[in-house]
Amino acid sequence: MTGQTEFDFDREIIKLKREKHRDDVDIRLRELRLRQADEQQRRWRSPLFVAALAGVLGLFGNAIVALINGSSERSVSIENARVQQEIADLTAEADRILEAIKTGDPDAAAENLKLLLQTNLVKDDNDNIQSYLDTRQPGKGASLPPNTGVSPYSLVTGSDERQLIATVKDAPYPALCHLRVTASQRDKDGEPEREREFFGTGFLVHPNLVLTSAYQVHSIYKDREYDGFAKKVEVFIGISKGQYRGRQGKYIDRVIVTNDEQFLIPPEWKRGDGNSKNFNFGAILVDRNESNIATDKRSDVVFALGQLNQADLKRVYFRISAYPRDPPQNAAFPEIWEDSGLIQSVDEHRLNYSIDTGDASSGAPIWRTIDGTGPMAIGVHTSSGIGRGIRFDEGKVKTINNWIKIAEERRSKN
Repeated sequence: MTGQTEFDFDREIIKLKREKHRDDVDIRLRELRLRQADEQQRRWRSPLFVAALAGVLGLFGNAIVALINGSSERSVSIENARVQQEIADLTAEADRILEAIKTGDPDAAAENLKLLLQTNLVKDDNDNIQSYLDTRQPGKGASLPPNTGVSPYSLVTGSDERQLIATVKDAPYPALCHLRVTASQRDKDGEPEREREFFGTGFLVHPNLVLTSAYQVHSIYKDREYDGFAKKVEVFIGISKGQYRGRQGKYIDRVIVTNDEQFLIPPEWKRGDGNSKNFNFGAILVDRNESNIATDKRSDVVFALGQLNQADLKRVYFRISAYPRDPPQNAAFPEIWEDSGLIQSVDEHRLNYSIDTGDASSGAPIWRTIDGTGPMAIGVHTSSGIGRGIRFDEGKVKTINNWIKIAEERRSKN
């Protein structure tokens, strides 16, 4: 019993030591955990760590601020550009409206405003302009005096860029024509009152056929000043001031046309309806012979006819060459003046541009030189006050080619 008791006692002591050792281990583990937690807290509270953390956060903060500021600046820049473009567009529209009504004639001003709307050169979101046009009484409404020194029928954007053509011997200038038109002017009751002379431009598409605007030879405005065919058109072919008269007072390269049968117009123009202005081109059959062709001129120079799609029309520069009644710097008249530029907008029948032109330029060719072909006309200039012309399409070219056949037949008979 005594041995078992001592054994049991020893076993109890070992058991107690194991439990104490386990408790010590647990205490040390807890102390170690506490020291580790305290060490972590001290590291987070360390001035060096805090400074480093602040630096890192500062970098991220600056990057975020820079990103926000950059985005804001880009947004402001884009908005400023948009606002500036809107201001430029509104200014351009205002300038177009002011130029359109500088006619001294409310009716002509209204026609110009109508054209601006039809060609989308001005916006009318609230229908203010359209409402004005719908309610305006004939002979009344907005108009301004024309610019001093420049005809109300001129379009000069900024400085006048027209260049004088010093010689008419080189193509295509021998094919350009100065027109002097005599028409019967009617009174307010539509009765013939007196004759009036005005000027225009034309160009040869055949040695005996001059192409021009329709209203140079025929008027569709039965309720306005003119009605029907012109009484007389004097055609001066490829002239400059030095060749206006011959040595003995005789005109050089002049053909006088008084016969209505020699004035050609499309049937769409003659109908006088809302579609007529889309066919504002006509022609004059001229009888040329040795007596009215100058010996130093080329009588074979003519313009070819061209049909271009919208993309090609707006891609290249075109010229307008004419005999303006208001030449730059009060230069001599008649002389050929020329400017070039891009076509700004195109529709099925019309071309719109900001090429400088002047009064009496109506009927001039809108043209460019094509390699291997020579001068090619793609339309007829009709309105200097706005910058508009008739575009040649398949139907119009077919009509003109039929006129060329008539001219050739007439030439062969003579």
